[in-house]
Amino acid sequence: MNGIASQKMREAGMSFHVIFGIELPRLREILLDYPKDRAFAQQLWHENVRESRLAAILLTPPEEYLAEVADIWVHELKTPEEASLLAMTLVSPQRWASDYAFRWVASGQELPMICGLYTLCHLLRGGDVSLMPDSEEELRDHLGAISPNASLALRKAAQSVAYCLE
Repeated sequence: MNGIASQKMREAGMSFHVIFGIELPRLREILLDYPKDRAFAQQLWHENVRESRLAAILLTPPEEYLAEVADIWVHELKTPEEASLLAMTLVSPQRWASDYAFRWVASGQELPMICGLYTLCHLLRGGDVSLMPDSEEELRDHLGAISPNASLALRKAAQSVAYCLE
């Protein structure tokens, strides 16, 4: 446990029952001792513990991650950290990723939007997807509609996508 990090996260408004304050690189290192297991990951996802939910993302085998589960998880996200990790680790490798990402960006809900934006950013950076002109225009419209008063996390996700579009 990292007591200082845990306290800072709690002060920042994270609403988990338990926060150990383990940094993501350290958590990844700890999880090297665990096999990827979808059923175990599902159980971890339902815990109200920051590190359990991040571990759920990291321990889910991407090849077993279903679009229906992604849609549920995206609407259960608690933090931008989860949204970003989910986009990078489980959503962006999927063949259905861009369709769902556009749906989440259009949802108007902050955390699904963040996950959708980071998913599109990963796809664009990896060269896994090239946007049709209509899709690029739609994405630019969504980016333009994000208020300057939106959360910092949402604005950062939007800036990342804007950079990927350049």
